[in-house]
Amino acid sequence: MARWSLLIRTRSTHLVRVGIAAVALGFAKHTVAEEGPSVRVTGTVISEEGLQPLDGARLAFLLDDSVRTRTTTDEHGRFSTELPRTGHYVIQVELLGYADWTSSAVEIHQPQDLTLLVPLAPIELEEVVAEGLSICRASPDDLRAGAELLQELGPVLNEIERNSSLEEFQYAMELSRPRKRWNRGTWRWMGRDTIRFLTDAVMAIEPAETLVREGFSVAVDDSTNLYRAPGPSTLSSEDFRRTHCISQVQGDTPGSIGLGFHPKQGGANLDVEGKLWIDFVGGRPVPQRLAFTYVNVAPHLEERHVPWLVAWFQTRAESSRNIEVTPVDTSRGEYGGFLLFSEVKEGLPMITEWEVDQLSVGYGALWSGGRGLTIEPWVTGLPTQGRLLALVPRG
Repeated sequence: MARWSLLIRTRSTHLVRVGIAAVALGFAKHTVAEEGPSVRVTGTVISEEGLQPLDGARLAFLLDDSVRTRTTTDEHGRFSTELPRTGHYVIQVELLGYADWTSSAVEIHQPQDLTLLVPLAPIELEEVVAEGLSICRASPDDLRAGAELLQELGPVLNEIERNSSLEEFQYAMELSRPRKRWNRGTWRWMGRDTIRFLTDAVMAIEPAETLVREGFSVAVDDSTNLYRAPGPSTLSSEDFRRTHCISQVQGDTPGSIGLGFHPKQGGANLDVEGKLWIDFVGGRPVPQRLAFTYVNVAPHLEERHVPWLVAWFQTRAESSRNIEVTPVDTSRGEYGGFLLFSEVKEGLPMITEWEVDQLSVGYGALWSGGRGLTIEPWVTGLPTQGRLLALVPRG
C-alpha cells in the first residue's frame, strides 16, 4: 500500500496529518497504521450546495469494517464523539430523504475538529446511492467567505488569463529549465538551460475541465512528465469548485487575505492544493500570487515511473522474482510552483512570472544474498521557471 498525507486543523493551533491509503503496484510493501489510545473527535457537517449545517445527520465511525461509535449532529450541524482507539476510520453519514455517503479512510491519532462537506442527493424510497464524503480543512464560515470572495474575483481571474495570450502582442520571455539525460535506468537532472525568446503566450494553460479530468501532469515520450499549473480561471471554474474545498484564509501579516484550496478527495491523479493571495486596491480585490503544492504524488509516480525503473533492473537481474520495490518516499520535500500576477500596463493585469516543478523518481538499490534486490525510490525534481521581460507589439 502507498500512503500520502493531507493536513487538517485540530482544535489547537497545531496541524496533524490525515493519511489516505491508495492501492499502488503489486510489488509495493504493505504498511500498517500505528494504533493508539482513545481519542475525542468533534466537527461540523454542512451541505455542499449552500454550505448550510445539517441538523439530524447520523454519523457512524468504522474501523476494520466494524462500527465503533455513532453520533448525531445538532441544529448547528455539530457533533462530538469518543473513539475507542486511534486508527484509520471510515465515516458514514446518513440523512433522512437523501443518499448515504461514505468517506475514504481518515487517520485519527489525536483530538481533531473536522468539517464534513457533503453533497445532498434526494432519493426515492428504497433507492440506494453511494457517494464520496468530502472532508474540508476549513470552518463553515471560512467556506462561505471563500465562496463570496471567489465570486467577486471570478471576472478578474478570467481577464488575467485572457491577457496572457493577447493577439496584438508577443511576449519576450526568459525561460530557465532543467536538462536531463537517461542514466542507469532513470532520467536524471544534469544542470539547467536559460533561453530568451518571443512567444504568443506567457505560459501554456490547460482548460480547467482537462485538469480536473486528467490531473496536473502529462506523460511525454521520454517517460518523464511536464507538470501543469492551475491557471487563474481554474479556481473560478465549476469543475474546480465541484472537486475542491475553497475557503478564505488569513495571512501572516495584518490584513493579508487569501483563498485556500485543496482536493475534496484523494485519488490516483496528481492534484494541487494551495493559496491565492489577494491585495485590496481602492476597495477592490486584486490577485497577487497563486502558490500551489502537488498532492497525491506517490500514486502518480508509482504508475508512471516505477515500472520503467523495475523493467531496467529486470533486464540486469538473474531473476525478476528477487526484486522488491518499496513505496515511493515523499518525505524529502514538497513540490509545486507559483504564478505571479502584475499590471504591466494600465488595466492590463497578466501572469508576469511562473515556476512549475518537474518531478521524477530517484532511487537507492540494496542487494542481499538472501532477499535479493531491494529498490528504494524517492521523489526528485527541479523547477522550470518563466519570466516576462517585455511586451512586443505585433507587426
